[in-house]
Amino acid sequence: MVQEIFDPSQPVITKEMIEKLAYRISHEPIQKRAEEKKITGEWIIFAKHCSRNYYLCLGTHESGDQYIFDRIMQYCTRCFPDLPAWIAAASMKS
Repeated sequence: MVQEIFDPSQPVITKEMIEKLAYRISHEPIQKRAEEKKITGEWIIFAKHCSRNYYLCLGTHESGDQYIFDRIMQYCTRCFPDLPAWIAAASMKS
C-alpha cells in the first residue's frame, strides 16, 4: 500500500499522500469488514483537538479502558506531548 501511494521516483512526500495513506490504513479495512459483516468489536481511539481528529490507537473491547489509556499515554505522548492537556480539556467539557 505504501508503495502504491508513495512513488519512489518522486523525492517529495505531500500532505495529500500522507492523508491518503492514513485513510487507507484506518478506514478501508473497517469498511471492508463492515461490508462483509465481519466487524469484530475493535475500537478506533482518537482525540479531537482544534476541530481535527488525531488517531491514536486500535484496541479491542477485551483490552480494557485502563490498558488502552496507559498505552496511549506511554506511546502517543511522544508525538503529541500536549495530549494529556487535550484529554483534560475534553473531560472538562463533558
